[in-house]
Amino acid sequence: MDSSLSWQALLASQLTEAHEVFVADLPGRGVTPPRAGDAGIDAHADILTAIIQSRLVGAKVVLVGHSLGATIAVRAACRLTGHVAGLASIEGNLTTQDGYFSATAANFGDPEGFVTSFVPRVRDLV
Repeated sequence: MDSSLSWQALLASQLTEAHEVFVADLPGRGVTPPRAGDAGIDAHADILTAIIQSRLVGAKVVLVGHSLGATIAVRAACRLTGHVAGLASIEGNLTTQDGYFSATAANFGDPEGFVTSFVPRVRDLV
């Protein structure tokens, strides 16, 4: 839900010397204005898919997403059958429900309190 600015370190890395890297501001994020109508995960995945397809020229892509962006990337990857070489899901949100635990951070006033609560819950689940 952040803007493309959060990926600036990646864009300034050696990765861009060997690969073409694109960062998209989805509707309502960064400099992209909100879009009328559905702004849910599937709508964002459709938009991301369209952006990728407009740039694909027989190439395969690697999608990278963080948090809610990871969920959107997973859905876009499913739509891009045969064109995805890899998928990096940072924070592990492979489904909408996976975002529940990381979203609980808003209930804490400090990072340490969240970590103290979060880590045992994840260990119990594993």
